[in-house]
Amino acid sequence: MLGRLRIGHKLTLALAALLLTTVAVAAVGLTSLGDVNRRARALYNDNITTTQATSALWGGLYEAEESAFRLLLSPGGSERSEALAELEENAPEIEAGIVALRQLHAGDTPEVQAKVERLAGAWVDFEALWRSGALDPRDAAAREAATERVAAILEPATGLAAEMAATEAEEARTSKAHAEATYGGARSRIVLLSAGSVLVWLVIALALIRNLVPASRPTPGSRPRSPTASWASGWPPPAGTRWPSSGAPST
Repeated sequence: MLGRLRIGHKLTLALAALLLTTVAVAAVGLTSLGDVNRRARALYNDNITTTQATSALWGGLYEAEESAFRLLLSPGGSERSEALAELEENAPEIEAGIVALRQLHAGDTPEVQAKVERLAGAWVDFEALWRSGALDPRDAAAREAATERVAAILEPATGLAAEMAATEAEEARTSKAHAEATYGGARSRIVLLSAGSVLVWLVIALALIRNLVPASRPTPGSRPRSPTASWASGWPPPAGTRWPSSGAPST
């Protein structure tokens, strides 16, 4: 059927096939690279940002615990005032960090949200203990009881925050690995499709050559005749041949 087509139609078919394969390569490339871009954005928004917020909250809780212990162990004076100032400075940052974590984990599982609420509850309990004046004990017994209470509230909270930060960091590494795998797969598909388009072009070119070359070859048993042979086969000219006014050709 291909042999019945004209040359123009064959060339049009070849160009159409090449165009289709090129469009396929471009479509796959754009789709795969778009997937890589989405994974990169998810890596930043869902993992890195959450890791930073969780780490910041963990650091704030740890500093609050350290400041509370310094308040309980300091007899008074400038050291106690400095510890109290640090605690007052960290409090708004911790509260902001809890709000940020609630927003970041709003779409997560109830288990993850429950961990965030445990951190929020620990801070509420510690702040209530702090505002009650328990961090300014009057005797050794009160100091020991307040120290145990601070440790019971903040140590589990800091441990939980550190665990959550480590989990987010691991998820960030996993997302990065998935993004790199997607990019590698996209690159491989683009290379394969490009090679396929070249192969299609070669096949069509060979088919065109096979259909065009036989039409230009002489038929079997025939041989081309040279102009000299054609002139010699017609000599002498038949009788009655009229010559131009310049006369008969010279022999």
